Amino acid sequence: MARFRPRLSYANVVATLALVLAAGGGAYAATQLPANSVGSKQLKANAVTRAKVKGNAINGGKVADDSLAGDDIAESSLQLVPNADHANNADNADDAGTAGHALTADNASQLGGIDASSYLRSKSLEASDSATDTTDVKTKITTCGNGRIAIGGGGAIVNINEANTNKVSIHESYPGNFMVGSIYQSGWKVTAQENTGSGGTGSDDWTLRTVVNCVNMGG
Repeated sequence: MARFRPRLSYANVVATLALVLAAGGGAYAATQLPANSVGSKQLKANAVTRAKVKGNAINGGKVADDSLAGDDIAESSLQLVPNADHANNADNADDAGTAGHALTADNASQLGGIDASSYLRSKSLEASDSATDTTDVKTKITTCGNGRIAIGGGGAIVNINEANTNKVSIHESYPGNFMVGSIYQSGWKVTAQENTGSGGTGSDDWTLRTVVNCVNMGG
């Protein structure tokens, strides 16, 4: 120390002390920042990365309105709008402008799950007459035959003197399966009779005509 003491001066001591204080003060500033002292000016551009953002820290209030585009959203995470699942079948709803309730328009070609071709294909009107005589009560059955189905029918009084028209009336008229030969066939049955209270038709003849509307089922 005796060797260095002659070289010490006031300037050397002050300079050395200033250097120590400067170094100590820098370390304090770097590790002991005051609360709320760092602002946007202290952050470099792109300094905040995804890894530095806490999970679930950002909510809708922090996102600018209309700022998110389709590329920013995982569509698979979105739920369907109510009833939008029915739109998946809309490609098959050709000309369904008036099909307000055609939620399953892809099945519109079927009726009750059965192809429309299995329903009515053609229809015909069949008629037959009873005997023309003075019998008081007459019944006449007209059938469709050939596997056809009766969908309507009725009866009429014909071949009668005009003056006696109101003296005969139809009492029964209904559809059914009736035995013809050895098999049952769909058809229509009508029963008519003279009205005894009106004196009947006397000796006048009259005819009961039965009519049935028949349809083919497919084929």
